[in-house]
Amino acid sequence: AGSPGGRFRPVETTVEVSADGAQAVLPFEENPLWRPRILRETGESGGPRQVEPPYEGWFEIDTEAGREYATYGPGNREAIFVPSSGPFVVTYSEGNAEHRIRFDSPPEAEGPAIVLPQGMRPPARESEGPRLADLPESLLRVLLPDGSPAANAFVAVRDSEGVNDDVNVQLDEAGSVRSAFRRGDHVEVKAYGVGHLAPLETVVEGPGPWTFRWPTGEVRFRAVDGTGTPVPGAFVLWQKRWLPLDGGAELVLGGLPAGPVRLFVAAPANRLRDVRLILREGEKRALSVVLRKAEEGELTE
Repeated sequence: AGSPGGRFRPVETTVEVSADGAQAVLPFEENPLWRPRILRETGESGGPRQVEPPYEGWFEIDTEAGREYATYGPGNREAIFVPSSGPFVVTYSEGNAEHRIRFDSPPEAEGPAIVLPQGMRPPARESEGPRLADLPESLLRVLLPDGSPAANAFVAVRDSEGVNDDVNVQLDEAGSVRSAFRRGDHVEVKAYGVGHLAPLETVVEGPGPWTFRWPTGEVRFRAVDGTGTPVPGAFVLWQKRWLPLDGGAELVLGGLPAGPVRLFVAAPANRLRDVRLILREGEKRALSVVLRKAEEGELTE
């Protein structure tokens, strides 16, 4: 468990010797936390305008090990974890704008600002004209699992072949927006600040108005040792996100559709657990995931 740009990174395996014998331990250390400052060019006198968090776009980090989505700081979307050493590249994308910064070492304090140029757009796909909606514009409403509006959630669209379209919109406080789609469009909605929700994924099958509601499947679990005691420092890797289980708190994963669910649970000096289960429609399940101390040659299971 762990990654170059995630919340935790694995360090060298060590061997601890105690009265109980020797065991191999894979310790995790927390990566540096960076609070980036984002500016947007306006073309007006006075220079670029600072964007207030929480930011609407997303961060990605490129290292020698490859690219991964950045991990946000605990409980907020104003800071991200960055690798403990360089070189690495942080990319911020928002709608039709993108900015990249290369680092040779973790940024100090605010570090360099991310500046979104005015009018910057992604390269057009070859042999394809502009996106044309074949369904008339209408009202799109999105509801959370409890039926309340998905206020300020973000909507991204892929075409019927799974290619990302240049369509990224944010819902208003009522969880709605007027939009136009093509029949067969794949819609993905992400909500923040309402717990740990899986992205809502659905397909546009006909003309609007459209109302999409998050599934109501849910998994509640705790990470414990063989005696049932909460394991300190436990965390979950789920959909490229690191979710801490500080203080033995119960973690709730919501908005889950019927079907398979897979996640990983880990803690310092414990074996990684690969948890797999299958949910029925609207099923709510509670689990206690038992973690075992790591032993030499058995760091995962």
